[in-house]
Amino acid sequence: MSEDEYTQWSTAAGDRQLATWARSVVTGHLAAERDRPGVAEEVAKVRAAMTRLGGNINQIARALNAEAQGGPVVDRDEVAGDLARLRAGQDEVRELLRRLVEGR
Repeated sequence: MSEDEYTQWSTAAGDRQLATWARSVVTGHLAAERDRPGVAEEVAKVRAAMTRLGGNINQIARALNAEAQGGPVVDRDEVAGDLARLRAGQDEVRELLRRLVEGR
């Protein structure tokens, strides 16, 4: 497990021990897959889309924070591009969730 993965998992686990959280996530995925084949795959797609959104948000925040601390000026066109990707990502997550809820 990479440091980034450990950080993401620990954040997701919140106050729970990482092993307890991971066990509950895996158990939930296995139950969902048993009850509705394909659900675990769709959940994985939603998680991946959310991770991409989070990455874009972090890029924007880092750039703006650096600029505020006297760093390089942020290219507003680049930020606009990041925001456009975020909006597209939101649409992707909405579609994946819709398909998951509808059982497709």
